[in-house]
Amino acid sequence: MEPPLPPEQVARFKQRLHTMETQLSANTVRRKSVNALWNSFQSLLSRPSELVSHLQPQDIALLLTILARQRHESREKWQRVVETFTHTIRLGYRPSLMDYALLLQAYGKLGDVARVEQTFASMIKTFGRQAAQGQPRAALITALVDCKHIKQAQQVLLASLDTLPEPDLSHLASLIGMHHLKTGNIHQSIHLLHLTPRPHAKLINQLMRVYIQHMHAISTPKSRLDAVFVTTTLPPEPTLTTFVQDIHALQGHHPFYTPHHVRILTAVVMRGHPTFQPIKLQDLRRVETHGQ
Repeated sequence: MEPPLPPEQVARFKQRLHTMETQLSANTVRRKSVNALWNSFQSLLSRPSELVSHLQPQDIALLLTILARQRHESREKWQRVVETFTHTIRLGYRPSLMDYALLLQAYGKLGDVARVEQTFASMIKTFGRQAAQGQPRAALITALVDCKHIKQAQQVLLASLDTLPEPDLSHLASLIGMHHLKTGNIHQSIHLLHLTPRPHAKLINQLMRVYIQHMHAISTPKSRLDAVFVTTTLPPEPTLTTFVQDIHALQGHHPFYTPHHVRILTAVVMRGHPTFQPIKLQDLRRVETHGQ
């Protein structure tokens, strides 16, 4: 007969767990500490029947969160999340909706779209409509993006416009929009900008740069593209100043790039931000100095 689980071993694990809970709130979860916590948890799994009497569901939930929130990014990190979730089922715990959301995130990071879909189906079966909105739905869209299933992620997003809160909606639209830009699908990025209440400055800036660099290949009328920038929330003034610097720096490097394009794009920037003072082409050097 195997000896019982030493109480000090359980106490050590719990102490590590709750010490790291403090680090979690301070966003300082380190890889070395997570490895020590993981090894401690593994040693307890040798006595699963006893472990249930020592650990509460909230302990397991905290462990899952710590594993997912550590700063070091690797496949091992997400495989540990999946493994821990599997152990919670075997030990007889009933995972919460947020535990499932972490599992979705893990399968997304591992690129396993089949598991993402299966997990979300299990969430709907277990939790009903609650799993189809808010954070769980946002986790599904993020996981699909991580799996590079951008079209599917966008379909889910467009079906979620009335159920996803801000800032989730803007974040996810910007996330998908950036993927469209990377693959040269500028039209879909513009479409997402139209749908998003507060698109991220990063997406807007990147879209503007792509517009400059590929102006000769874009079939979208300039007037429509201008309207997008005018009607969206543009980034703060220093970023706009940097953008004007970029316009100036690009001039002469592209055969299709002319002073006319400088006027168009600078006008777009100015109209989109009321405190950005009107500038003339010859004043670009002064603006460049102002932005430093």
